Amino acid sequence: MSGARMLAIGAATALLWSTAVAQARGIVLAQRDQEGRLSAQVEGERYTFGSYHALLISVQRYQRPFAELKTPHRDTQRLQQVLREHYGFSRFTVLQDQQATRAGILQAIGAYRSILGDHDNLLIYFAGHGLKQDHGENEEGADYYWVPYDGTKEFPSWVAAVELRSLLRNIRARHTVLISDSCFSGGLLRGGVLTASAPKSVRSLHRKPSCQVFTSGGLEPVEDSGRDGCSLFAYHLTRRLEANDNAFMTLRGLAHAVTGDVSGALESRQVPELGPVRGARHEYGDFVFFRVRAPGARGARPVRVRQEGVPVGWVLPPGVERTPDGRFFSRGRDAAEMVLVEGARYLPRGSRDLVKIDPFLIDRFEVTNARLEAFLGANPRDIEGATALHRDGFAGKDQPAVAVRLALARNFATWAGKLLPDERTWEFAASYDPRRRVLRRYPWGDSFAAGGFRVVAHPPAVSAFPKDLSALGVRGMGGGVRELCELSPRDPSKGVVRGGTQFLLIRLDRLEQDVTYRAECQAGDAPTNVGFRCMLWLRRS
Repeated sequence: MSGARMLAIGAATALLWSTAVAQARGIVLAQRDQEGRLSAQVEGERYTFGSYHALLISVQRYQRPFAELKTPHRDTQRLQQVLREHYGFSRFTVLQDQQATRAGILQAIGAYRSILGDHDNLLIYFAGHGLKQDHGENEEGADYYWVPYDGTKEFPSWVAAVELRSLLRNIRARHTVLISDSCFSGGLLRGGVLTASAPKSVRSLHRKPSCQVFTSGGLEPVEDSGRDGCSLFAYHLTRRLEANDNAFMTLRGLAHAVTGDVSGALESRQVPELGPVRGARHEYGDFVFFRVRAPGARGARPVRVRQEGVPVGWVLPPGVERTPDGRFFSRGRDAAEMVLVEGARYLPRGSRDLVKIDPFLIDRFEVTNARLEAFLGANPRDIEGATALHRDGFAGKDQPAVAVRLALARNFATWAGKLLPDERTWEFAASYDPRRRVLRRYPWGDSFAAGGFRVVAHPPAVSAFPKDLSALGVRGMGGGVRELCELSPRDPSKGVVRGGTQFLLIRLDRLEQDVTYRAECQAGDAPTNVGFRCMLWLRRS
């Protein structure tokens, strides 16, 4: 395949990775001690992040049968510049072409076993050819390799994924990430990808060890061209790191953003993946990129940005725009109107303790059949999860997509660059009255009769009941169809159903229209009267 970082030996399969972003709270000033360890005041105390090391490997010149590549050297040079100038990486090892032989790569990685300790962080980046060799009828019977500078057509000259995993398992760093921009690099993490997790504090994420692989694609070829002389993956990786205006960025947050950028690029056929290294010391911590210099600034403090129409100290996430009339729209694959929920401290009903919720955006309407069909057109493998699309009375473009399994709803949200709301954010958007600073019983108020509902035989259009309007301007949270949400705390095997409905009922039930109504559901459930909507957290400036 021309222009791709691969020698194709067998078929390719892509796995979709989803995740959620965990962002730091507050602005910090970095300090470095004589050992090169970075520390900062985080959440009320001085916290040490350790030293940051990087091994950058790039191979452009190859002998036959491997074609020469154009961008690997530029990719690693750009990444080194960003890591050094903006993230406090002070110790680099760079291998290019003749230095990046099979022996050179293995020795360089192996050397970190005696160099690094429990407080250190290691990033390994490889840009070059990758390939897979089949030994059976399925992907479990395949081996995956990097092709070094001295790689020939014989597999003993390549660097095998099993060798890399073995080396990574024996490095004592608290956090290790291997980033591979090569074809079929998803083979480095066969055995499971990381799913989204609830946001946690930077300290709790950093304290737990992690050993992860972030790849430019799954089991497919990836492109050697992109923008600014870099590959598609390297361009978006360095762009996200350089443009980040938060004090900290986690690997999972970075991977989530880069995955959306790369997979959503015009004519892109690659989907980046993130996963733990099998058998390594991975306790679901995360690699933390520590911002020591703000974008375009000389100082050590990230800047705070004031964005029109958004609470002070917060900015819109990428892909969301505010129109001149003050409305918000997601402009990516899922073009949809969203409502800004500014967040507050509030007292949940039945609780004695105040709860704080940060600002977020939530879809004004439930996901319609038209929006779901756009997703299915790009992801035909998910069509089995949409069981009601072609039934009479269910297939209207403006009707909510119903009978959707939890996995499909999550996949749609990831494809759209969004999240499923958890039940706390859903209930807040449905019931909070910012003028009175209280939670309403129903989205439209405290009187059941004010909803103006009637029992219907089929899912009503998402705009069918104009009185079903929350104080924040979100439509359809008290009627229409119920909605899938994530459990909080999250359990990947389960979801929760929230909201009221007047569909498939004999009579309306006041208790079941109440915003506190909930029912847990299993991952395989697909109730005919349940749809979903998506949300996005705002970002700290």
